[in-house]
Amino acid sequence: MSQIMDKRDCLFEGLGVRISDSAFIHMRVFHIDAYTLCDMLLSPIDCPKGKRTGKAFRKTSRRICSRRNDTTYNIILDEYPLKEEKLWSVSHLEPI
Repeated sequence: MSQIMDKRDCLFEGLGVRISDSAFIHMRVFHIDAYTLCDMLLSPIDCPKGKRTGKAFRKTSRRICSRRNDTTYNIILDEYPLKEEKLWSVSHLEPI
């Protein structure tokens, strides 16, 4: 079920984007499609300081926040090696 987005449609910091199975489940729950997620990645905001939710799972994970429909979302990204290139893999998405 995971999906690698076409680089013409979705890049984050110059790398392609892969959406994990777990992120797809969250996207369905919160009614976010892949292109909306890509738009959210391109419009990060400062993550709220007082919130303890959304801590990255691994030390190498990257946490960004973005807003959609007046809700702040926590997005966790991990580097994902694919053959000769690296991608960002969205591993988690949740409102905070």
